[in-house]
Amino acid sequence: MSYILVIDDDPTFRRVVCHALEQDGFTVIEGDGPSALTLARAEPPALILLDLRMPGVSGLQILHALRSEKLTNSIPVIVVSATTDDDVTRETIRLGAAGYLYKTQFSVPELRQLVRQHATNNKSAA
Repeated sequence: MSYILVIDDDPTFRRVVCHALEQDGFTVIEGDGPSALTLARAEPPALILLDLRMPGVSGLQILHALRSEKLTNSIPVIVVSATTDDDVTRETIRLGAAGYLYKTQFSVPELRQLVRQHATNNKSAA
């Protein structure tokens, strides 16, 4: 099974994202920061949507860990965060994030377009 992994500490936001992607025919699994690496390692997803600001473990820490492991280093990651700090944005790009969406300017059509572009380039997630 190939799927999209949505990692965010806000369950309401996760539900909105999962619902939008499931309507497009994607299989979606959701989790929070502490579960991110376990889920990604168990069966690497076609794509990860990752929040940066989460209690316990930050999205940047997760992105660093994903990129440091052979099993997960090629998974496309789209950062979806309220963080507008330019240094943080540059760090996500340096770590190879496939895209960056600002929660304050969040658009479901833009999310769907980015997911289709990167998930289908990696492997079929539907």
